[in-house]
Amino acid sequence: MKLVKYITRNYKLRDHVLIVQSLYKKNTSIPEIYYKNVADISVKGLMDIYIDPLDLENNIKRLQKVINQPGYISSKIKEGELAVKNLYNLPLNLKKKNRALNKKEIVKIIKVVKKKLFEFGGFFEFTHYIGRTDAKLSSAQIKRLGIFHNRRKDAFLNNFNFLNTLFEKTLKDTKIINKKLNFLTVEEIIDYFNGKIDENYINREQGKRMKRYICIYSNQKEKIITNNFSKEFNTIKGNINTNKNIESIKGSPINKGVVRGRVKIINQNTIYKKITKNNIIVTQMSTPEMTPLLRNAKALITDEGGLLCHAAIFAREFKIITILGTKIATQVLKDGDLIEVNANTGIVKKLQK
Repeated sequence: MKLVKYITRNYKLRDHVLIVQSLYKKNTSIPEIYYKNVADISVKGLMDIYIDPLDLENNIKRLQKVINQPGYISSKIKEGELAVKNLYNLPLNLKKKNRALNKKEIVKIIKVVKKKLFEFGGFFEFTHYIGRTDAKLSSAQIKRLGIFHNRRKDAFLNNFNFLNTLFEKTLKDTKIINKKLNFLTVEEIIDYFNGKIDENYINREQGKRMKRYICIYSNQKEKIITNNFSKEFNTIKGNINTNKNIESIKGSPINKGVVRGRVKIINQNTIYKKITKNNIIVTQMSTPEMTPLLRNAKALITDEGGLLCHAAIFAREFKIITILGTKIATQVLKDGDLIEVNANTGIVKKLQK
């Protein structure tokens, strides 16, 4: 399988495995959006996520066929808001229980949480993909989708925080070191509470995975690799398209105009005290925490994002030329590159230094 860099995230293995599982074809809550092949490569907690480029293309094509059907968007927003509400409606009376939960009760709760997340499934990506279609949106729909876009993130974070609370509460008297169990799959966690694996296995595997791991998703199954990391990574690296020789990239433009400047790459682990006004910021996806940096940028380019993401809202508010959803900008460009950002056409070009 061929792969392309999708995004870098501070997800933990437990949580991203659940997200990917919810986006399998058999589980997705939106039939048009699903993935067949995904790979996570994590080093010290920062995860690079790679996906099959055909999955990207096919998701857009499938969604494009239905996006302008009367009532489609409105019905999906309604379904999504209900799914979000269900994720907010935790913690399943956990705090009201005075007695300790037995293992059977814990497994039941885990399965309920998993079911709620799977019902949310395709809505992880729905608002992102809408921006890549020719969806005809009214101002009311844009506003409603914007609100939903923000609530969906908070909802699934609430889901994961609930699991943290559940496991810390129930494992406080055990010898397990990382009691959040966020470097295990949910299936492994259930196996532990069902007595199929022990604390030694959990401490050993979580200890390895906290440092680095590769997780391959193919044919709706996961394979987690920790031993011989470098050798295994080199084996799959040939299937990752790095696109180093590309001279131009394309995305969705926000705020028309053309500017030239020098690239400054930033990510979630990067701290820059000052961005000069000649810098063009290139990032996987902007976050509210980056706002002080972005305000000084000459332009902004992202790997991910659509019409409703933080970068789009920020760009409109501060009238900064922006190109979103290039998928590969952080791979193709590097600090100091001289580039031209054409937000009339959505094209970014490398220039001679």
